[in-house]
Amino acid sequence: VGEIKGYRVTGPNGNSIFLPTTGLIWGGTMNNRSISGYYWTGNVNEKDDKEGRIVWCNDDGAREWDKNRFFGIPIRPVKKGGNTGDTGGNTGEAGGGIVNGE
Repeated sequence: VGEIKGYRVTGPNGNSIFLPTTGLIWGGTMNNRSISGYYWTGNVNEKDDKEGRIVWCNDDGAREWDKNRFFGIPIRPVKKGGNTGDTGGNTGEAGGGIVNGE
């Protein structure tokens, strides 16, 4: 939005959210701040509870995978249902792309 680089995710119902590039904190240092967006989901790895599921997005698209929970990764709260509609909740069904501004 504006001058902020990020990723727009659009759900199957047409609603969308903007995920700005955030980077992540690892070893006390900010990494990839202007390159990638990293966001925790609400899921923990069922086989290893030291890992949580993240959504990672960059110029190549968005992916989900498990990351050790000691990484400093932001969250992006999204209300499901209500007046704003269903967010889709599944990045596998969502589409989008890196955008510079709107």
